[in-house]
Amino acid sequence: MSHIPAGSQADTDRYDDESDDNTYAVSVTRQDGNWLVRELPDASFDSLDKTLRALRSQSTDQPIFGLFNIDDDYFVIVRPVPGGVNTLVSDASAFLSDDLVSDCLDESGIDLDSLEDEIGDSDDVEPWAEGEWELLADLGYSEESLSILIDSDDLWASEQLACLAADMGFDEELADVTGVDPAGCDH
Repeated sequence: MSHIPAGSQADTDRYDDESDDNTYAVSVTRQDGNWLVRELPDASFDSLDKTLRALRSQSTDQPIFGLFNIDDDYFVIVRPVPGGVNTLVSDASAFLSDDLVSDCLDESGIDLDSLEDEIGDSDDVEPWAEGEWELLADLGYSEESLSILIDSDDLWASEQLACLAADMGFDEELADVTGVDPAGCDH
């Protein structure tokens, strides 16, 4: 997988080009009653361990979570919790080519070898979501809301995350960091 390093000129240009995929990784937390969205380093795409280090390195006493939009095909939400981590992957079949997704599924206790055997060499694998559906419930975003969002097949991953941000109230902050317009979030 290749991702453009966060903060590079090419990274900034990516958000200005409508033909591009809008791949990004951000952290989201509250500070003084306001949402704070920050870009995460490129290395956070590499593994769940690197993601957790990037999230935990941000000084906050508030809940924090990471949003990852990968190639505008699927997204990952990662939330450190005391004693572990909660994750949600919008397309678990991506574990075949994405280390972060593999790590998230493995952390959830899914036997990846058995899953890979089950899928085999099929190119016709239907995407499915996997993970902790209530990972944002205490922040006001329910399991039902996540389910409806993920079932919105007419939206790209960046649009799904923009809708999540709009519903939770940090759409402007997310757009400022990623350049992804939250328009069209009537799902």
